Formats: sequence, structure tokens, C-alpha cells
Amino acid sequence: VSDLDLPTIKQLVLVLKPLKHVTSLVQTGNSPSLHMVLLCNLSLKHALSSHQSLLDYVDKHCNSKSNTLHNNEIEENEDYELEGIKWFRERFLILIDELFCLDVRHYCATLLNPKYKLLKFCTKDERTRCHEYIRQQLKILTDAGTTAKSYKTPSEPQQKVFKTADTIFACFEDDYSNDEVQNDLQDSPYESDEYEFNTVQFDELDRYLI
Repeated sequence: VSDLDLPTIKQLVLVLKPLKHVTSLVQTGNSPSLHMVLLCNLSLKHALSSHQSLLDYVDKHCNSKSNTLHNNEIEENEDYELEGIKWFRERFLILIDELFCLDVRHYCATLLNPKYKLLKFCTKDERTRCHEYIRQQLKILTDAGTTAKSYKTPSEPQQKVFKTADTIFACFEDDYSNDEVQNDLQDSPYESDEYEFNTVQFDELDRYLI
């Protein structure tokens, strides 16, 4: 550590700021945060994808107004990234999936939040596996005798305000038109039984996604 000069230490701290930020988002408060794990994973990957993305993320989400005086110190290093720090950032990016041990339930938790139900920036394979898992769980409930008559459709929950999280996760919110969503669903490998005129019968998940 004694061999590190001040510019190296500053850039090292810069690389670690997004991790500290997303960790605090998930751990702060008593509200459910499972749906945020995937969003934090994607946000962190984007932040570490390049030196400029890192600077933009830190400037937008990590630097409070009280730290304005310290911003000038970071700006001195904006035009270049030290070679050792570049290696560390790229290595860190590769290891993110080991830091966040995601499984299909994290994707489902995000999908079941209406604001992020289309799983933007996830791959088609990830969305397909998530949809398949949800349909499997719905079938288990149906086979167990759970019917629509046995419960009332819950009212829309009151939206809790997370100003910081809302800002960072805004890019993941659904903004597709209804027609675009239906086109995506037409391509889904999951269809009900065949109907006359080749009509596709949307299931409960399809209706939720529209």
C-alpha cells in the first residue's frame, strides 16, 4: 500500500464508489429490496464498462453537493485512466457475477415490480427462463387447487418513495408501447392449446406484461 501514489489511490476509490453506492441501496431501510439486486447488478456493470461510464455514474449518483470541493480533484484525472486501474476495473467487471449470486428468483422479483416488468437490458434467454419459471409456479398453484375464487385480486400497493433508487433505476422502467409488448408476446414459445383461426390465447403472465 505504501507504494501507491495519490493519483492511484484516488482512482482506486473512484472505481469502488459504485459498489458502495449499490450496496447501500440494497441494505438501507426495511422495505423489500430483492427486486433491486438485479437492477444493481446491471447498473454496476454499466458503470464499470468504461472509464467515462464510471465518471458519469459517480458524478450523477455518488457525489453529493457537499463533495463539490472534492470534485475538482477527480476532474484532474478525467482525461486518462491509469493502466493499473484500468486492469482492476476490467477485472472487477468480470467478477461482478460472483459478487452478485443471481438466480431466476431475482429476475422474477424484478419482473413482479410493475415498473420493471419487461426486464429491460436483460437478454432474451434470461427473460424466457424467468417467464418459464413464473408459469411453472402458477401451474403448481393451479394444480394445488388454488382458484381465482379463493382470493381477491389485491389492490395496487401504495408506491413507496425511494428518491435515490428511482433516479438510478429510471433507465430500467418500462417505456414500450402496448403494441410492441404484444408483438414480443406473439414471439413467446409459450402458448396455450391451439384454437381455431390460429388465435393465441394469452395467459395470466402475458396479460400482466401487456
